[in-house]
Amino acid sequence: MQGNIASTGEHVWYSFVVQSPGQEFQFDVQLGTLADSVMDLVGTDRSTVLVENDDNGNSLASYIEWTAPAAGTYYVMVKAYSDETGTFTLTATGSAATAGAVGDACTSPVALQGSGSISHMPDGQYQDSRTCDWTVTCRPGETATFTFSQLDTEADYDFVTLYDGAVGPATMIDEVSGNLVDMATRSYRSRGSTMTVEFTSDDSIGARGFEGQYACAGATAGPPPPPQITGDASTTYSLIQTDGTPLQSEIARVSEHQFFQFTALAGSTYEIETQLGTLPDSIISLIDQDRETIILENDDGERANGMASFIEWTCPADGTYYILVRGYQRSSGTFQVMVADTTNGAHLAGGTSGDPCAGGATLTGQGSLSFQPDGNYREWLQQLSAFVPPSKLFSLKSLL
Repeated sequence: MQGNIASTGEHVWYSFVVQSPGQEFQFDVQLGTLADSVMDLVGTDRSTVLVENDDNGNSLASYIEWTAPAAGTYYVMVKAYSDETGTFTLTATGSAATAGAVGDACTSPVALQGSGSISHMPDGQYQDSRTCDWTVTCRPGETATFTFSQLDTEADYDFVTLYDGAVGPATMIDEVSGNLVDMATRSYRSRGSTMTVEFTSDDSIGARGFEGQYACAGATAGPPPPPQITGDASTTYSLIQTDGTPLQSEIARVSEHQFFQFTALAGSTYEIETQLGTLPDSIISLIDQDRETIILENDDGERANGMASFIEWTCPADGTYYILVRGYQRSSGTFQVMVADTTNGAHLAGGTSGDPCAGGATLTGQGSLSFQPDGNYREWLQQLSAFVPPSKLFSLKSLL
């Protein structure tokens, strides 16, 4: 699997499923443009480092050989030794004797009990024209649950369907397709003691697949993988500065999302903007510190390019926040993303022309308006009167 540490301090995460105790795994980092790597093998709690390796012999690359103590979802994290950046390749191999013991759900249905993980994320992407089934059976009186942690399928053509019992129209709980960020809910529960999870793909265009955790009521499910909104075996949060410096990125293929993180201070106002390269149309989401809750979202910002995106936001609490950029209608291409802390005087290109108090701001589509200046807004009303009809201004004064 290809990886890229694009900025200083960035970590790249991968998850993998151990089906049974005693499985043996080997993880090998091969350096590309990255000069020196460090690799951690992390436990199911997503925090305990079980094994760490810096240099493999005389090489600056990393290597870990490990025997799993128990079934569950484990994690591999790759980072630079110091402040280096660059590309690398991670190769993972498992014990052949045990790795195939559970069976291939796309050949014959796989029977599951208790709690664990279902993962259908083959290297590259899943195959066309596939039907794969997993059946979770609980004890009488219990119900089965399934919670998605990753989802990336060809929207409206390839599906993950959950059934209350056996597969059939009358037992369908839900049918999902596309990306995790678009799901109204991620957790499902059966009415009876059995749930079937079925994956189906059509005869063209694949994606990465899906993963999730199953459990029976009363049993303890394994912890979720590192929080992420797109169905990828790795999630990279690229660090971006808040001085307006643009960061180049690319949505290389359909349905891909790109993630960025920045540090924000309570009371500071930030401008967040995309500038389009070959990407024809962007959608930008501002995500809270839990890496799940979408605070604001914008499609068309009507600044330098009408199809680019723009958000202005005042931070409520100190912390790390996240930006997700995706292509509108599953488009792909290059773009730049920028963040500016306007409290410190930084503004994005064209920012002054987008100031409603200095020339006005033109908006289209849907998005968010934020006006929370330091001090109060009374002076602002005098400036606003030059741009807003008196009848509308009166209602604003009454509201404020």
